[in-house]
Amino acid sequence: MSTNERTNIRTIVKWSKTAAALAVVTVLLVAYVFVQRVHAQEIDHANSAIVKSQQETSKIKSNLEEITSEKQKAEQALKLKEEKINQLEKENSELKG
Repeated sequence: MSTNERTNIRTIVKWSKTAAALAVVTVLLVAYVFVQRVHAQEIDHANSAIVKSQQETSKIKSNLEEITSEKQKAEQALKLKEEKINQLEKENSELKG
C-alpha cells in the first residue's frame, strides 16, 4: 500500500467517525423534539380536560345555588300561606263561637 492510499484511508476513517457522531446527535435531537411534542400534547389534553371539568363544576354549583334560592322562596311562601290559613281558621272559629 502506498502512502497516498494510507492517507486516503485515514481521511475516510476520520470523516466516518465525524459523520457517525453527527448522525447520532441528529437522531437524538429528533427523538428529543418528538418526545417534547408528544409530552406537550398530553399536557394540553390534560389541561383542557381540567378546564372542562372546572366549567362543568361551576355550572353545577350555579344551578345548585339557584335551586337552593328557589327552595327558600317556596318555603317562605308556604310559611306565609300556613300563617294565613291559621289566621283564617282562628277568625272562623271566633265567628262561629
